[in-house]
Amino acid sequence: MATRMGTLSYGRQFLLFRSPASRAEGHWFARYAHAVMCVAAATVLRACLGRMGVSPPYITYFPAVALAAWVNGMGPGIVATILAALCSDFFFIQPVMKLGISSAGEYLAHVVFIAMSLAISALAAWSRITDGALQQRTRELDEAQLVAGLGSWTLDAASGAVTWSRGLYRLAGREPGGGAPVLPYCLCTEESRERMRQAVEQCMGTGWPYELEA
Repeated sequence: MATRMGTLSYGRQFLLFRSPASRAEGHWFARYAHAVMCVAAATVLRACLGRMGVSPPYITYFPAVALAAWVNGMGPGIVATILAALCSDFFFIQPVMKLGISSAGEYLAHVVFIAMSLAISALAAWSRITDGALQQRTRELDEAQLVAGLGSWTLDAASGAVTWSRGLYRLAGREPGGGAPVLPYCLCTEESRERMRQAVEQCMGTGWPYELEA
């Protein structure tokens, strides 16, 4: 585990809670319209590449489907997959300007493209959901720390970079972003400073989180 976290409570009892509020989604029409625009842009780009001698019919559609699903969710990703399959068939697979695939090889490639695009849509949508949930929980934790008078920090063991929460900046009497944060030994009492050093060293060695009342 590369990242370690510590929490300073300064003698206060606290309760962290999760707000029922969830991240607002965009209007459904805008989400699906964006998926259509992604496929349209991919079709135009594929036509331009075709004039340059690039022959794979699906080369621009994979990123279009991934983008549509990542930004808008699984539903728009599926719509983008369907539109991409129709556009690639109509514009770039023989016979062109007509729906229908004449060769077995092209038909198999088309089926593989659809299957892979659906898988990309599912993965992108899942990543979007988990990323949104993580951001939501981070915001809720930040707000809870401000209410409870707490602060937390993270240390990236690989790079040595330290990140402070807004609550820890407030406890230290510093403005967020005001100078590069360091391990907050300065916020501990003399007798608890050594305990914090030991806790950090143990956390770095084992990966187990800790809580220290300073």
